[in-house]
Amino acid sequence: MELKSQKQTLIVIESDDFDRFVESKYGGSFEFVAIHEANNDSRYKFSAPNCNMDFGGKTETAIRSGKYPTYCTHALFNVLLKDGFITAGEYEIVVSW
Repeated sequence: MELKSQKQTLIVIESDDFDRFVESKYGGSFEFVAIHEANNDSRYKFSAPNCNMDFGGKTETAIRSGKYPTYCTHALFNVLLKDGFITAGEYEIVVSW
């Protein structure tokens, strides 16, 4: 019997590096760990693009002005992709203090 599997490219980012990257693009104070109440030694997966819906564009507007609502990272990945700052793909944010 063979194990059914597939290869997938995963872009791995340290949470502190992600914070600095987001702040360099949109300003404000972005803290992934605080926004997601993330535990130490944890990993969080995101896709760009993803099916996060932002009817009316309020979350996108907030992000672009440096304001980051709680649990906005899915929307943030869509905005980063739309604005040309990242490529489409699967991302993993690693939290380690």
